[in-house]
Amino acid sequence: MKKRDRLVRYSAPERINHWIVAFCFVFAALSGLGFFFPSFNWLMHVLGTPQLARILHPFVGVIMFAAFLIMFLRYWRHNLINRDDLIWAKNIHKIARNEEVGDTGKYNFGQKCVFWAAIISLVMLL
Repeated sequence: MKKRDRLVRYSAPERINHWIVAFCFVFAALSGLGFFFPSFNWLMHVLGTPQLARILHPFVGVIMFAAFLIMFLRYWRHNLINRDDLIWAKNIHKIARNEEVGDTGKYNFGQKCVFWAAIISLVMLL
């Protein structure tokens, strides 16, 4: 297959941005669990020492928010819920059986719900 014949779903900058968000999420989640639950204090060593984790945790969270803001600005139009999404949601039993329901665009209703839940959660965590 020639390179020009390929269908590219996401560009390299979009993938890099996604992985920045993913790594920041993992680091912030692990150190945050260590802060929140004393039995998970050992998780703070993911960012070095517990003292370093206390310093880096908020910065990693801000970097994650900034990277996700870039994703939001890039994808919010694709994640607006429309009538086709409601049809998709009503036919979730067909989707579970791997039957075709119709074209939902770039993202289906479930992916759109995850997108908006992540936006709301990140704003609250910031």
